[in-house]
Amino acid sequence: MPINKPGKKINDQEGKTSQEETAENAGSGHQVMALAIRDKGARDRQKSNIKIYEPSPLPQNRPIGEIDFEIFDTFNNRPIESSTLQVIEMVDRRPVMANDFQVMEMYSASGNRPIGSSALAISEMYSVMGGKRPIAPNENDESSTLMGFID
Repeated sequence: MPINKPGKKINDQEGKTSQEETAENAGSGHQVMALAIRDKGARDRQKSNIKIYEPSPLPQNRPIGEIDFEIFDTFNNRPIESSTLQVIEMVDRRPVMANDFQVMEMYSASGNRPIGSSALAISEMYSVMGGKRPIAPNENDESSTLMGFID
């Protein structure tokens, strides 16, 4: 910015005006300068690489998306979704749902665990890691459908 005489207005390169004032310090040879700085405006702020963080007005800054589930009831201000699952019994106040899982036998070496039946074709048995583990072929008729889950 060019230096001007005290109390004069000068123009800078962007066409804005600034007020420049100088004062002599009692014989010490020092000069004091004061400048009035004006706001560049919203147009110039948009060109800046600095982004202003504005917190979301959502609770605890969590995004809220659209939902399509039907609320059956609430428990302590939390929604309970309605469901088509069929409860066949309650164990310690926990629901046991009906399903079509067919239990062939129970495995009890590390607790009672059901062994279910499956239509999976077993090609060989893998026994290197201990026990016999079934290995199914890696060919699938629905590979294009399964690949859709990768995206």
